Amino acid sequence: MTVWGSGTPRREFLHVDDLADAILYLLQTYDAEPMVNVGWGEDVSIRDLADLVMSAVGYRVDLEFDSSKPDGTPRKLLDVSRLKELGGSRKYPSRRVFSLPTRGSGSIPTPPDSRIGITIA
Repeated sequence: MTVWGSGTPRREFLHVDDLADAILYLLQTYDAEPMVNVGWGEDVSIRDLADLVMSAVGYRVDLEFDSSKPDGTPRKLLDVSRLKELGGSRKYPSRRVFSLPTRGSGSIPTPPDSRIGITIA
């Protein structure tokens, strides 16, 4: 499978349950002016992401990174220090998000017309 770019850019992922918890927590406890970033404060390379997704779906293929295609921004990572100072926390460490039950795994029903085998939140 061909992946655009070198695989070295890094991205941050957030489980939807952690986002919902953070929003509720902030709505109940925070009313100051400065914005609060909601994220993990950890990132993963595109190369590692591809490996995590393959492990999650139980299917491995050879990856070819096409460096003639753009990498995009080298790193997208939020500063979550304000959220941490306010007591925010997460349930799902970054790598665990990709090992949670997925559609088609038997744990989450697959809609009859669905062709998607995994949902990444």
